[in-house]
Amino acid sequence: MTEETQASEVINATEATNATEVMLATPNDQGGSGDQIAPTKKHQQQPQARTVSPVLERLFELYPKLFGAKFLPLKLGVFQDLLARHPDEFKKDELKVAMGQHARSTRYLQSVAAGNARYDLDGQVVEPV
Repeated sequence: MTEETQASEVINATEATNATEVMLATPNDQGGSGDQIAPTKKHQQQPQARTVSPVLERLFELYPKLFGAKFLPLKLGVFQDLLARHPDEFKKDELKVAMGQHARSTRYLQSVAAGNARYDLDGQVVEPV
């Protein structure tokens, strides 16, 4: 074997070793030899079913026209109105979280984006969006 051939084989062996290290160091979605790596969190987590907040369930019971199948934009200050109207029914922190979830929901945001008027707790139109 000539020196040139030996040098070429050393370079090829080094490249093969580096390629193997790379394959072992990164997950391989194509199903190669990267199966020695523990799956990433993305692969470990199962989709979780959404649970509805008990506060939102109660709001639906009390105000089905506002929190029902069709979400309507709520008037500004409705949080304070709910606390005033139901002081023993809702804890302030729990209501705050539930109202935040409701206001960030896709259906609520679509209703606001559609330009629907804002409603009070009695189901009356009070102001434009």
